[in-house]
Amino acid sequence: TEAALAANASLSGQDVTPVLLAELVRRTDGASLRANQVLFLHNLDLGIDIALAHAAAAATPRPTSHAAPCRVLVAGGAALDTTATVPGLPRRFPHDSLPGTVRSTVGGVGANVATAAAAVLPDGATVTLATVLGDDEAGASVAAILARRKVRLLHPPAADTATCRYLAVARDDDVALGVADFSSLEQTPASAWQAAEAAAADAHGATVVVIDANLPLEVAQRVARGACAPRPSGTARLLWLEPVSATKALSRVRPLLAWLGTTAGSRDGPTVVLSPNVTEVLALASGRVPTARKAAN
Repeated sequence: TEAALAANASLSGQDVTPVLLAELVRRTDGASLRANQVLFLHNLDLGIDIALAHAAAAATPRPTSHAAPCRVLVAGGAALDTTATVPGLPRRFPHDSLPGTVRSTVGGVGANVATAAAAVLPDGATVTLATVLGDDEAGASVAAILARRKVRLLHPPAADTATCRYLAVARDDDVALGVADFSSLEQTPASAWQAAEAAAADAHGATVVVIDANLPLEVAQRVARGACAPRPSGTARLLWLEPVSATKALSRVRPLLAWLGTTAGSRDGPTVVLSPNVTEVLALASGRVPTARKAAN
């Protein structure tokens, strides 16, 4: 791991994470990836138990189990990911067409979280994704793939919006170039997320609300406000914040936590859970984006 970081000593912030994770996956023959998948399910179950315990402290009669179906609302990004893999791609890109493989699938933090939740939650659970999709071919592809993955879409495709896209050019197993166009997610006004706020506020709706920190702070606050709406006695809600990167943890999650503490915090509010990695923890704690060397230490 130290050798991998030394070879990428100039990296900082969110760029450190892929290097660390790829090295861990390589050294463990994929065991670390499988462990993270199990950890995701465990954290979700633990978070629900914590939220129920929090509600039970003030509720009469107390809930004895969380037998009711889990309803997850994810607010975040969805994109059409296209990866072109060219074996033996030269370090300098030639001005020519090269043979390779091109594959497209759904990406984006929000879509990935929703897909994972739908895959691991038991029958009866529902997963809904509030995102931004355009009325274009990419949006139709994303919607179709998510439907096959049993993820419901809250927002219909918008005619005046382009679906987010991510393009990667890979050299064997290494990404040589990545281009992300998430401008639609960044530019969509908070007022367009009224349905997501209402879904989060529904007393009989989502029991788990996940916020992807790629959302603009104003949008995240709007969804969080819905999650903090009053609920019937004895019910609980989990508000899960996904920091995404050290930069987003610093610029969006940190102020969102402060906002939750001063504006929406209450004894009857949702239980707030974060799922940061090492660099994101350092950013949240120190107020600065850590360097690769500091993250390694």
